[in-house]
Parts: sequence; C-alpha cells; structure tokens
Amino acid sequence: MTARGNGARRFRWVLFAVALAAILPSVGTLGAPLVSDDAAALGYVHRGGLFDDWLGPQYGMRIIRFWRPMVTTSLALQERLTGVEPLPLRALNLLCHVATACLAASIARRLGAGALGGLAAGLLAASFPEQGGTVTWVVGRVDSLAAPFFLLACWLALGAAEGGRRLVHAVGAGLAALLACATKEIAFVVPAWGAALAFGRGDRPLAALRAAAPLLVGAVVAFLWRRLALGVWVGGYPPPEELGVGAVGRAATTFVAVHGWILAGAVAAAALAAAGGCLRGRALAGGLVAALATAPPLFALLIDGHVEEQNLRAFQLADAGFAIAIGAALGPAANRRGLLPLLALLPLVGWRGILAATDTREWAAAGEVAAGAIASVRDKVDSAPPNEHPVLADVFPSHHGGAYCLAWGVADRYRPPFPEAHRPVWPLRPLFGSAASARPVLLERVRGLVWPLSSSALTVPELPVSVNGAMSFALRIDESVASAGGGDQVLELWGDFSGARFEFVVYTEMGYEPAAWLTAGAGEPGTTPIGGTETVRRIALGDVLRCSGFVLLGEALLQVADLGATRAYLEVRVVAGDEPVAASRFLPLEWDADLMERLAALGG
Repeated sequence: MTARGNGARRFRWVLFAVALAAILPSVGTLGAPLVSDDAAALGYVHRGGLFDDWLGPQYGMRIIRFWRPMVTTSLALQERLTGVEPLPLRALNLLCHVATACLAASIARRLGAGALGGLAAGLLAASFPEQGGTVTWVVGRVDSLAAPFFLLACWLALGAAEGGRRLVHAVGAGLAALLACATKEIAFVVPAWGAALAFGRGDRPLAALRAAAPLLVGAVVAFLWRRLALGVWVGGYPPPEELGVGAVGRAATTFVAVHGWILAGAVAAAALAAAGGCLRGRALAGGLVAALATAPPLFALLIDGHVEEQNLRAFQLADAGFAIAIGAALGPAANRRGLLPLLALLPLVGWRGILAATDTREWAAAGEVAAGAIASVRDKVDSAPPNEHPVLADVFPSHHGGAYCLAWGVADRYRPPFPEAHRPVWPLRPLFGSAASARPVLLERVRGLVWPLSSSALTVPELPVSVNGAMSFALRIDESVASAGGGDQVLELWGDFSGARFEFVVYTEMGYEPAAWLTAGAGEPGTTPIGGTETVRRIALGDVLRCSGFVLLGEALLQVADLGATRAYLEVRVVAGDEPVAASRFLPLEWDADLMERLAALGG
C-alpha cells in the first residue's frame, strides 16, 4: 500500500475517534422532553408549509426579522416524518455536531497538518462545551446546523484551490456557503474564513482571495435572497446604541474571556510544537484570524461584558476556528517530541468533554422539569369542562440552571401538534422577565390556577368598567387606535378612590405586562389621581395601549401578535402607593391576524 493510502487509512481512524468523542457527551440525553422554544417552533412549522420561510422572515415575524429558512425547513420535514418526538429531532442536531468535528479535522489536514494535527482539531471541536444548547435544545440547531455547512464550504473551497475537480468543488463551496448563510447570519463571514485559511496553508494573497471567491459568491447570493425575503437590508435585533472604542474594547475582552481555555491550549500547543520543531506558524495564524472573524457578528452579545450562559452556544463557530488553528499548527511528528503538543491537549479535551456532558444533562434536566410542569397543569385543566377561554398558571420556570426551561412556547404545549388541552393555558409571569413588572394576582385561585373569565371572587373591591356606556363588551384593536384621539372605543372607569392612581395590565399567551396611567387624550405618560367627587374617568383604547411599563402596552401586544396570537385580556387596577385597592374583571382584547401589517405605527 502506498504512503498516500496509508495516510488515508490512518485518517479514517482519526475521523472515527473524533466522531466517537462528539457523540459521547449526548449519550443518555437524546430522549429527554423538549425545552422552551422547541414547542413554539414545532407549532409554527406544523401550521405552515415546508418552505414558507425561504420567502419571508423566520416564524413569520415582522418586528424582529431573521432569515433562517434552513432551520424551519429542517424542523418542518422532521415534524411531518416523525412528529414531535425528541429523539429524531436531537439526532439530527447530534449528526450536525459530529459533522462539524470531522470537518474541523479535515480542514486542519487540508491545511497541511498531519494525522495528529487533524486529531487535535477534531477532538477540540468535538468537545465544544456548550452542547446542551446546540444538541439537546432542538432549536439550538440554528448553530449546530450552520456550522457543518460553513465548514464544508471552507473545505470545498480549499479543495478547489488545490486543483482536480476544481469546478465541482467551487460550485459545492458556493452552495454550502449559501446554505450556511440561510441558517444563521454569522455565516456571512465565510469568505473571510476561506481567505484566511488559504493564506494559512501557504497560498499567496491573491491566490487566497481566489480560493475564497466561490464563498463570496454564495454569501452574496444569500444576502440578496435575504433582502428579498425580509424587505430590509439588516433585520435581526436592533443594533447596539454604543459603538465607541470602549464598547469595542469591552467586546474584544469578553470574546477572549469566553475562549480562555482553548486559547490557553493554543499557546501551550504552539510552544511545545515549536520546541519539537514541528510548529507551522503561518497555519496557526490563518486559523486564528478565521476564528477572530466571527467576533464582529457577535458584537451585540459581547458588548455588555458578560454573555448569558444560554447564549454561549453562539460561539461554536469561533470555537471550531480555534480548534482548526491549533490542529493546523501541528506539523507531522518527526520524533517523540512531536507528540507532546497532542498529549498536552488531551487534558483540555477531557475537561471540555466533561463540561459538554454536564451541559447536555443540564438541558435534559430542564426538559424533565418542563414536562412535569406541563403535565401538572394539564391534569387540572382537563378535569374541567372544555372552554375556549384560557387559564393562567405560574408554575412554568423560564430557566433551569444554565439552560432554558419554559422561557417561551408554554401555550404551544397545549395545542397541536401536541395533545390539545380542554382549555388554552397561558403563563402567569412578566412578559419580558422584568422583576419590576411582577404583580400580585387579584383573583382567587381555583385548583392553583387563575380562570380569568370565571366567577372567581376578586380579592379587592371590583372596579366597574364600561366601554361607550356598555358594561358587556370585547375590546377590538383596529387601525383607529393608532390615531391621535386613540380611537372611538372609550373605557369609562367608575368609582371614587381618593389619592389613588390607575394601572393597566395586559395578559397574553406569553405573559403579562403592566403600565402606568396615561391621562386621557393627552398622549403623554403620567399619573392622574382619582379623588374628590368624580365618579368616572374616560380613556380611549389607543391611549391605554400607549401607556408605558417595561415597554408600551401596544408594543407588548405587537410582540405576541408577531408570533401569531390574536387575543389578550386587559385588567384595570386602582393602586394606592404600591398596593392594589380595586380591580376590574378581565376585559377581552381581540384583533385580526394581520394586526402586524395594519398597526405598524402603533408604538410611534
């Protein structure tokens, strides 16, 4: 057998070891119950088509516009084939993680590293510590699915530059780059990666740019397609307000801190490789530049100087870049000293593997906690007669340790494609998670739940509310609420509560949001005492929606309408100091499904 054949055979064993290392942290967790947004995403694809998001924003959202059709198409295909069973959904995530690790090893080899360098790169990528967020959390595939397409694009681009089937490699690289960009926005840095890796391999600058050309074509096509689908050039979350030198420095420091351990491993491996005479400095530099290129798209996460534990998964590509840099730096070992860098990395790989296994189990435990809460409320709801009106429950934890639990998607757990409950179930908690928004329940509970439209007794005196003189009504949100006068639906609040103020609370299928009184017709936030001999206050519905809490009430409703909700409830409270002294019954709020299109100016 030729030396080339022996090398290929050895590398197959390398890939086998890498794949095994990538699988081990998830063993025993793939069948755990679903977590948080998983239900909302599966509900969306269940109701829609396979390819809806290729020509529109993800999940049909209009306020925060992402273009990630590969995520929703993959979920839709699996939902149709295997339903909402967690095992196959997570199996695809795990397969993507295995592919990412194997491609990291293959890229290191393509950059000139030997089998040991490829093994180092692959094991480091396989032991990415945040696998709970990329594998166990089903919608975490936004990262785990983007990474293999991204690395495949780079691997093919490097192959195209080597010759052989150049056209096939170039076309494949461009297509893989497009698919990576259609999975997550961070993939738009793929041309920078291609150029940096080619330069690290030893290509001249112009040749490195030519190697990246197919990646640039794929990214440009994806960018134009994204613009067509979203109708905007940028989309996503709003850009940070602070963009000065201080913010950049803080973001850079945080980026380095997030990757502290693998960077320390890079320094140690490079020092030992240099001592052993097998350091490939240019390959190390090219890999490091590629990894650092992922930092600018993550600026919004880094600017605060702290990254939430649940968001560390977003650094998978950067982590893979550092892994490739380390592996590519290790030339073929000519003597025993050449083995030292790999041996020095094994404790780091082992420690990262332990962290990865701990993380997958933490997310799996979050799924178990979520399933317990869902089941306990379902039993109570299904023991009552069916009804279209929701019940509210405050037993749904948003987080469990460092994992999401039921942060979103509670209402989706009680409707298809999941078993449908006798009544809708909404979480009773602040919509945006602000502790300052927490409010006590003013309806007596039944079986531990709040039944808003039942005959449950109020724990404070009742505040009578009429609309345009009628005491029985449903408030309908339409275009008129965006007018200067607040529309023709006017709430009349009856009573004499000297020295108190009004507060409005909207309850939605994602949580509730309170806001202070807005003087009727004034259009400016503030408080108005109720006192003297006055027995009624009047305020237009549009002015209610402009009342400000954590956000305007109208903005809160736009958020939930953006995710498909068409109703909510309004409660009016009379507050003296910080204590509620009276409250209205829950008032139904309704709107059409196209509210987002018709009320875009509501928060203005």
